[in-house]
Amino acid sequence: MITTGFGDKGNTKLLDGTVVRKDSNIINLLGKIDELQSILGVASFYSSTFVKDYIIEIERSLYKDIMASIAKRKDIDENNIHRIDDQIKELSKHVDLNRFILPYGTSSFIHMARAKTREVERYIVAEGIFPNALIYFNRLSDLLFILAYLDGKEKKELKFQ
Repeated sequence: MITTGFGDKGNTKLLDGTVVRKDSNIINLLGKIDELQSILGVASFYSSTFVKDYIIEIERSLYKDIMASIAKRKDIDENNIHRIDDQIKELSKHVDLNRFILPYGTSSFIHMARAKTREVERYIVAEGIFPNALIYFNRLSDLLFILAYLDGKEKKELKFQ
């Protein structure tokens, strides 16, 4: 059942069964990741097929691996970081950047996701218990920057300062 009424008094349960207030740091953090998911959904819709595949993989990992761990008050597995590091290393070969990029065109949705990722990082710092998650989201913002660049390049929408 979707509606249980449990949260009507301002509380909710984490996946580990812990009852917390809906305005707690952990719930705010999970909410920011949920907002990031929504932005990624829009970004994937407007992205080129090549970039879309990466974004969909990120979305799945955020739900299955990242949010699930955080909702149990567990840090994420380091393999998530290694996967993103490998993607950054591979995709960076296709980036020729010697000027500052301005968000422009439909790749701006990926830039919005990147900016939201930075906000998620700040909430992780505030929570103070997820060092691997902090590294993951720091890397994710780099990966999203690269994906925005590649998407804009493919669509001939790159705009430089």
